[in-house]
Amino acid sequence: MQFDCAGVIVAGGYGKRLAPITNVLPKVLVPVGDRAMLDVLVGQLAGLGITRTHLLLGHQADLVRAYADGRPQLTEQMRLCFHTDTGDLGTAGPLSRIRTGPGTLLVMNGDVLTTADLRELIHRHHDEGNDFTVATTDYPVTVPYGVLHSDDRSRLVTVDEKPSLEFRVSAGIYVLGSRARAQVPGEGPDDMPDLIRRCMKAGLKVGTHRLLGGAWFDLGTEDGYRRCLQYGATPAGPTTAPPAGPSAPPARHSREQVRP
Repeated sequence: MQFDCAGVIVAGGYGKRLAPITNVLPKVLVPVGDRAMLDVLVGQLAGLGITRTHLLLGHQADLVRAYADGRPQLTEQMRLCFHTDTGDLGTAGPLSRIRTGPGTLLVMNGDVLTTADLRELIHRHHDEGNDFTVATTDYPVTVPYGVLHSDDRSRLVTVDEKPSLEFRVSAGIYVLGSRARAQVPGEGPDDMPDLIRRCMKAGLKVGTHRLLGGAWFDLGTEDGYRRCLQYGATPAGPTTAPPAGPSAPPARHSREQVRP
C-alpha cells in the first residue's frame, strides 16, 4: 500500500553522544552492518510506498550529499530532497524548510532504528483522525541498589533488590498532518517536545502509537549502537532482538538543493 505522505529524516546534529565515530562520519552515515544508516532508513521508507523523502541536514551535509549521489541503488528507490542548513534549528525547527509535497509527514530521527512495522503507526494516525501522532517504546531503567519501602513511622516494610522500572518514551518517530505542521515556526529553532505542547494547547488531536512486533534502538549512543550491531536489527533483518533499553515504485532523485 502506498501512503500519501512524504518521508523526513532529521539528521542535522553533530552526533556528539556517538563520538569519536561521529568525529569522522555524520551519524546518518554510521555503518549498520554492510550499509549506512541512511540506506537503512531510506529502504524502510521506500518499503512503505513513500516516494519522496526530505533530508534535513547540517553537520557534514556535503558528505551526506556526496554519499547519496554516489549510491544509485539508494537514489533509485527514492526522490531525495536535500535541505542543508538545518543544523541549528533543533529537532522540529527544520520542518519549516519543507514547503511542498503532501500535507502528511512521516518524520524519523536519523539516529533511531526500529524493526516494528511503521504501517501500523500511519494507519493509527489516519484511523484516529490525529493531527500529530508520536510513536512510543517502552524503556526500562534498572535501579542498581536495593530500594527500601518504609511506613509513615519509618519502619522498614519491604526491600526490592535492584528493581526495574519501565517508562513509555518517545521513539523519535512521528506522523504530522497539515495542522500540526502549521504550528512549526517559520524561522528559528524549535524542538519536538515544544511543538507537541503547542499542538495540544491549540486544541489539536495529539495521539500516541506504541511500537510492537519489533525492536527499537537509539544509535545515537554507544550502547544502543553496539546492541544494534550485535543483534543485526535492521528492518530487513531479525525481529527477535531485545526490547528497547538503555543502551522499515522507484522514484526520481532530485539533484537540486532545496532551499527555503
